[in-house]
Amino acid sequence: MTQAANIPVGRGLGKGARANWIRLRTMIVLRWVAIAGQLTAITVAQRIFGLQLELGLCYFAIGVSVIGNLIAILVFPENKRLSEYENLLMVLFDLVQLAFLLFLTGGLHNPFSLLLLGPVTISATALSLRSTIVLCGTAIGLATGLALFHLPLITQDGGVLELPGIFIFGIWIALVIAIVFSTAYSRRVTTEIHSMADALAATQMALAREQKLTDLGGVVAAAAHELGTPLATIKLASSELWNELQDQPDLAEDAALIRDQADRCRDILRDMGREIARRWKTISVLDLDKYQRMAKVDAERYKRELAEYEAEQKRREAIARKVTDAAVAAMGGSTDTGTGTGTGTSVSNTGTGGGAVMSAAASNAAANTAAAALQGSHAMIANANT
Repeated sequence: MTQAANIPVGRGLGKGARANWIRLRTMIVLRWVAIAGQLTAITVAQRIFGLQLELGLCYFAIGVSVIGNLIAILVFPENKRLSEYENLLMVLFDLVQLAFLLFLTGGLHNPFSLLLLGPVTISATALSLRSTIVLCGTAIGLATGLALFHLPLITQDGGVLELPGIFIFGIWIALVIAIVFSTAYSRRVTTEIHSMADALAATQMALAREQKLTDLGGVVAAAAHELGTPLATIKLASSELWNELQDQPDLAEDAALIRDQADRCRDILRDMGREIARRWKTISVLDLDKYQRMAKVDAERYKRELAEYEAEQKRREAIARKVTDAAVAAMGGSTDTGTGTGTGTSVSNTGTGGGAVMSAAASNAAANTAAAALQGSHAMIANANT
């Protein structure tokens, strides 16, 4: 909480400042991993699968990445934080270098063309919206160029490995959709996470400042309490000295000065207490205003979900009431049937009694069914409430 209080308001919480959180060492390590994977893929393709590749140009592209990493390691400090523009250049370089390798190894006929999504996803999660749009447009343009222009994959016996045109078109469409969808999805999720992080940081800063003001107020109150009696004594003694030293102007002036300074100390302590109380009342509103704006959208969404839930609960309660009415009606019919049978003539006593038994059994079965349905509806309502 103390660290949060030391963060200046307006810094560290903005969207444009998030790219500055990425260390150069992180990007260097990721590039070393990519270089190792590219060297492995080229070696396996040539020596195991016998593909005839432009090894000189492939190793040249990989060598450029190696040189870039070495320069970054030697020139810049290890804990350097990259700016927005530097991050954009790093990711853009990796994207172009990967596209050049794909151009040398079959274009979209190469299954590793799916790796074009990597730099775009990193941009969506770490960089600003403008940088993300630039990288998305570049990735789509490179994918389109690779679909039209590339060096073919030639096997050891001179054959050409290529997919039908309709497959290439489908791969291109899939890449474009994946770039747009993955970027939008990652951007949305990351933005929501950052909003909650900003709200938490603002809350922590507000609580830290309130804690500081509370502690300072306690110190001021304790100081006022401890100094109250000495100041009152000093004022009383100086007033008495001033009255007794009226015939000695110099000493009376000193006594009046002591009394005035005691009054001034009392006023200072009172003003400090009032200022702290005023700041304590307004600090939450000043520091949590941004959090309230960010939480407004979530609150509206929760209200809509609550309204939908209440409507669904009312619908289920209506169903339960209908089932209850049906059960009550079935029980009432059973009672009426029994009464009618009891008032019948004695001539048809046997037949009437059998009919009453059958009618009662049917009524009881209907009542049991309605009761079971009623219990089921109550269970549904209880589950919904849970």
